[in-house]
Amino acid sequence: MIKGLSVVLKVIMVIAIVAVGMYATVKNNWLPQPVAEFFGKGDSDLRTYYQWQDGRGNLRISREPPADGRVYSTFLGSPDLVTNEDIERLSSQAVEEKSSKQDSFELTEQPKIKVIKSYRDTLRERLVQREVTTQCRWLINQLFEIEREVINYTQRENKIDTSQLCRDYRAQMNLLSVKNCKVREEDIQGKYCR
Repeated sequence: MIKGLSVVLKVIMVIAIVAVGMYATVKNNWLPQPVAEFFGKGDSDLRTYYQWQDGRGNLRISREPPADGRVYSTFLGSPDLVTNEDIERLSSQAVEEKSSKQDSFELTEQPKIKVIKSYRDTLRERLVQREVTTQCRWLINQLFEIEREVINYTQRENKIDTSQLCRDYRAQMNLLSVKNCKVREEDIQGKYCR
């Protein structure tokens, strides 16, 4: 009987030592990277992102805080979250590809279509609700915001060049398929930046 009790106490001590060691290992990030990723404790799980509004009131998301000292907030997101820098990089690549195919690219032939805002807002909400990932939801919202800016600029008496906005729009539209979003270009039905 004493021998059995001695074995049980030894097993309990071993379990306690192993538990304390595992807790210290996880708490102090002593796990090798592959093991940590397997158990979901790796550095690649979540990343800190910064968000703020730029001078035009647009939401900006970046891996770095704003350089001009603007007020910002932070949040944790997946490492492959699309940031404004990613969009700008893809936009410049798309412009380079477009300019290599065409010598001049102008948006002078924009259709004069007035979009019913309540319908567009309802469509936007439905499309965002269908998406599972935050990245896709963010992309859809950005597409609708850019489209709204283009509409506002084209309805002014002194027309403002919207070519950069349309390049951003097309770059983000391309990201829908890259990020495997459920929404496709024909679902959004944008008419200003085709």
